[in-house]
Amino acid sequence: QEKCTFCRINLQLEAAEVLHRDDNFVVINDIKPATKHHYLVIPAEHMPDAKHVSCKDIPCIERMAQLGKMVLRQQGAPLDDMLLGFHWPPFQAIEHLHMHCLAPVSEMGYFNKKVTFRPDSW
Repeated sequence: QEKCTFCRINLQLEAAEVLHRDDNFVVINDIKPATKHHYLVIPAEHMPDAKHVSCKDIPCIERMAQLGKMVLRQQGAPLDDMLLGFHWPPFQAIEHLHMHCLAPVSEMGYFNKKVTFRPDSW
């Protein structure tokens, strides 16, 4: 997946502001933050999108949520006003599974809160 931006970030072939890195995941700042704390948890293994997730991927998704909450907490975000989730295809810019971790949700603009990151839309 040499052309995938997130694969390249995982392999350290492309620059990003990394907040956490381990053998299986990287957490970076979103380049177009929707609120004060907007991070992306990216698995090292390339999966195109949420439609390709199956039951075998539950541990991966759970770990992504744990890492997202950990980084939000480390960065001083309010965990009682957060949102974790995935965009559903075709509404994603990069075809590599990534979890958005956002807080505070209450400070998001109208469009992001009601359209882009609506809890029932992703």
